[in-house]
Amino acid sequence: MLFRLFQPTMIAGMLFATTAFAAAIGPDVFINPIVVTYDGLGLNNGGNPTPLVIAGDTYTTNDSQLNYAAFGFCSFWGGNECIGDNTEFGYIDIVLGSPALRVGVNVGASTSTVSFYDQTDQLLGSLPGPHNGLHLSFVGWQADGGLIGRVRVADTEANSQMVLLDDLTKETTTPEPATATLVALALGISAARRLMSICAR
Repeated sequence: MLFRLFQPTMIAGMLFATTAFAAAIGPDVFINPIVVTYDGLGLNNGGNPTPLVIAGDTYTTNDSQLNYAAFGFCSFWGGNECIGDNTEFGYIDIVLGSPALRVGVNVGASTSTVSFYDQTDQLLGSLPGPHNGLHLSFVGWQADGGLIGRVRVADTEANSQMVLLDDLTKETTTPEPATATLVALALGISAARRLMSICAR
């Protein structure tokens, strides 16, 4: 019944739209990603004071302490070291050295919320971080007509676990029109698949 509301022309319009929009994205949407890993930073396991600058981005926490973890499950991209918060219901803020069109980070362990802010510190959107125990999953956002200036990962669960972050991924340049069309196509296909999944229920 719901599927009848979306005629083929509407679906085609979604697939080939090239206007910018704000939305959750996966790692496959990035065209020219800059990936910041936390491998080999030489930090202590705990008690690293913030603010801390890593690859031009400034990291702060609610208690001015950042944890460093070296676990085999840490990385989405293949490394094995990550960072974490230090307190229950704490947070890690990442102020980007260069504002970005798209930003994502791998999060896991404690349940979290990942929030994305523009250059004037206005909230663009928030997404739940998955609680995958010893696994990390990608959470990303694309800005609508502006740029992302800050990301906050907040620990939302009292469970004696850190929120772990790894491999901050960002894209600081706007793709060329042809590339933007391909990105819109990929996002449109993803949206159409979600819609069909909902309609099939």
